[in-house]
Amino acid sequence: MKPTVLIFQSSQDLSWRDKLDGAYVFAKGAGWQLHVIAADASTAEIRKTLRQWKPVGCIVERGMSLGRNPVALFAGIPTVYLDQNPDTATPGAAMVCNDSAAYARLAAREFLETDVRNFTYIPYETSTSWCHARGKAFASAIRRAGRRFVPWNGSLEQLPRPCGILCAEDSVAQTAMEEAGRFGIRIPEDLMFIGIDNDPMICEHTNPPLTSVQPDFRRAGYMAAEMLARRIANPKARISCVKYGPTAI
Repeated sequence: MKPTVLIFQSSQDLSWRDKLDGAYVFAKGAGWQLHVIAADASTAEIRKTLRQWKPVGCIVERGMSLGRNPVALFAGIPTVYLDQNPDTATPGAAMVCNDSAAYARLAAREFLETDVRNFTYIPYETSTSWCHARGKAFASAIRRAGRRFVPWNGSLEQLPRPCGILCAEDSVAQTAMEEAGRFGIRIPEDLMFIGIDNDPMICEHTNPPLTSVQPDFRRAGYMAAEMLARRIANPKARISCVKYGPTAI
């Protein structure tokens, strides 16, 4: 009988599916049976699932989860946390984390190939560590290049034009581009947008199509499974947080 590994999801979006795909690739080579636990599972349901499946290890995806990683819930089971906020993580937890700043730096390099002098960053509606890190890195890269970074004040109409805009993720860019259309603001002549996540359902259907940074989500899932294998082999081994970044614009 194949050893069972449980993977707990926090969302059902494209990023999750790619992470799961990467984990499946490793699991197949390792001879694991990978079983997915839905994002809406309650604490009581998770405890029941752990008793029933008796997994050799768990991958807990935390991309859309806030707060501290639930160490007590998985006590005694080798566990890796995927996209846990490192600022709230339990010290010593095994984690695969998103290198948020790397996305912003890549977007900045793309923008700096143009003659645009003004730039801003539109954050996600919920304050998160990854969103803040992207904005801080983008502003720093723009200023180091000798161009002007304008803090976002909530108004597209008040931005200097032309202006390059990095959005925290593709859905933020989609909303902003729709708003620009209502105001008669031209894209890309007045405002240029870059999103993050490269979601084809958004990027291919905006007008004009949205340029976006592609995260290596499949690699993230593979890395989490690979790290879990090391935890299973040696539960007491010290494993630090490893990061994954973007692949391309």
